[in-house]
Amino acid sequence: MKQSRIVFLLFFCLSILLAACQKSVGGFECQDDVRRLDDSVLVTDSVSPNEPEPQMLSQCYDINDNFVVVTDSLYLEPDSLERNALMGRIDTAHVVFRGDLLVVADRSINPQDSIDSVWVKVARDQYTIGWVRESVFLSSIVPDAPISQFIHYFSNFNRVFFLLLFVLAVLAFLYRLSKRKQLTVVHFNDIDSPYPMLLCIVVSGAAVFYGSIQHFSPETWVQFYYYPTLNPFILPLGMACFIACVWLVILLSVAVIDEVFRCLLLVDALTYLLSLSCICMLCYIFFSLSTPYYVGYVCFLMYVVFAVIRYRRSRHYHCGVCGAELLSPNSKCPKCGAKNVR
Repeated sequence: MKQSRIVFLLFFCLSILLAACQKSVGGFECQDDVRRLDDSVLVTDSVSPNEPEPQMLSQCYDINDNFVVVTDSLYLEPDSLERNALMGRIDTAHVVFRGDLLVVADRSINPQDSIDSVWVKVARDQYTIGWVRESVFLSSIVPDAPISQFIHYFSNFNRVFFLLLFVLAVLAFLYRLSKRKQLTVVHFNDIDSPYPMLLCIVVSGAAVFYGSIQHFSPETWVQFYYYPTLNPFILPLGMACFIACVWLVILLSVAVIDEVFRCLLLVDALTYLLSLSCICMLCYIFFSLSTPYYVGYVCFLMYVVFAVIRYRRSRHYHCGVCGAELLSPNSKCPKCGAKNVR
């Protein structure tokens, strides 16, 4: 049984790793045409030596990177007059919509623009090409990578997700209280397994690493957002620790689900998992917000001590002969009479 669980965990992790490393190629269909069109017609769009230094351009993305539009619409300014004259027409502004895939074709600096001097040329296809201010562009797109999209939506909706879990947990608690049954909650009336406690600690640790990265090295998080990976061995130390915690959360979540359904009935198990999810989300939000103020480090150490003490006090002992519950590890079994020694 234990070997089958290990094989399942390894297969599960390998499947997630392969899915996360998959590269979307949909945005590369027109890249060669776009670059060839730029090189032959619109050579004046590139940054010239007389313009400001290249380091003024954003370094978080590059030419030929793919992005997905997440706003309702995004207006693209028409190309330069040289191209319009060559094509024998006058362009109007193009509009791309939510879900459209864009590729970065070029970047340029316009010192006369008082709003945003950096402009980005993007293309949806060969006929929908235009320029947009970088500030507007970055606020309207998300990188075309599953990890980046998950970070985007989780960052925007984590509080809504927490409130939803909180409401569901409260409803489940009220239902259980109406049935006059004792509730099983992590840290207070926990199951006989260390995995829920470890899951809460690892989630809190991941939040501490996340808050530290955001405060001390935000450029590392930006770089990871635009070029994500689940391989912790090629990342900086802080980011590697955060990704390692993410892997531990996945493994511990599988172990927790298996242990909960082994120890509890279906309704009790679902109630316990809802409350555990709510507590994990609360810990993540609290430690990620408090760590930049240095309070999170002290609170995290106190929380670890509290969780370990609560687990040791509520730990259940069982007879080694018949499996009956014992009050202490060195006691006589009330069911079979066997003397247990720790």
